[in-house]
Amino acid sequence: MHPNHNRDPYFPENLDDYAPWVAKHGLLAPYGECQCGCGKPAPIATKSDRYRDAIKGHPYRFFARHRLWQGIEEGFWRYVPKARADECWEWQGPVASNGYGKFQSRGKTYSAHRISYELNIGLIPDGAFVCHKCDNPACVNPRHLFLGSHADNMADKVRKGRQSKGEGTRIAKLTRHDVVKIRALASAGLNGEAIARQFPVSGTTIRDILAGKTWRHVR
Repeated sequence: MHPNHNRDPYFPENLDDYAPWVAKHGLLAPYGECQCGCGKPAPIATKSDRYRDAIKGHPYRFFARHRLWQGIEEGFWRYVPKARADECWEWQGPVASNGYGKFQSRGKTYSAHRISYELNIGLIPDGAFVCHKCDNPACVNPRHLFLGSHADNMADKVRKGRQSKGEGTRIAKLTRHDVVKIRALASAGLNGEAIARQFPVSGTTIRDILAGKTWRHVR
């Protein structure tokens, strides 16, 4: 669980010497550190901001988007069914077209599996992906999640056969039937440009198909 859980507020001495939010909210971490408890130093405000309880020259309460920790759990776990520790925890809230759960907080939408990782394991490094061991996009069981790079994520998709191919991609202009017909026309002697005039694609696209650069999965 996040290191912030079950901690008593940390109150420094001489509250008047600190930013207004110290006296108003108390501290869950030493003054100057992100108040989600991650241990990162909070950035210094370059201007006063009433909405963020910041005063120019003093640290903000949170580092970047770490404010997300505060008050998020009750809303999040409402959408997670009870299940055994080794089972998939199927997200019961809104789901995107790609099958991943969506969680909304303060007017923003986040991926449910990424929130689960942060709530249960720790902060996600910038640029990192949260991948599924179970190959179930709707699962938010932290035991089924692991961190990876973009290359790791793509390799994992290929390994599990989940990468979009052919007409399964959103930008596809051809179908499997079209590709079979294109190859048949080429076998009959038509060149790429002549074939392209029969389909909504360029001659280059036709040549890539015939060269095996694309649509290799269609036999």
